[in-house]
Amino acid sequence: MHGGKRSGAGRKSGSVSAAKKRLQQTVQDVSAQVLREVDAVAISKRLLLQQDKPQVVASTMEYLTDRVFGKPAQIIQAIRISPSRFTCRGVHLSRIGHGTTSSR
Repeated sequence: MHGGKRSGAGRKSGSVSAAKKRLQQTVQDVSAQVLREVDAVAISKRLLLQQDKPQVVASTMEYLTDRVFGKPAQIIQAIRISPSRFTCRGVHLSRIGHGTTSSR
């Protein structure tokens, strides 16, 4: 058999390559080190006091609020087309597995 679609071929859904895992760990390690070495409170205060840049103040407040209280839940309204097909604001969703969906 040469080429074409084969059952069971390819990387499994949700799998992550070893290189990507190493990169994610490196990013996490560097981020943790940077946060240990800076005065996050002083930086946040400085950003919040930038009265001439209201977008910076709003973004900083949103970030800090999300970090303290968590991001708010998002409400999604969907219409069932058939037992396994849904539409959500013009986006087509199909059921893939147990409770998972994907947009096409």
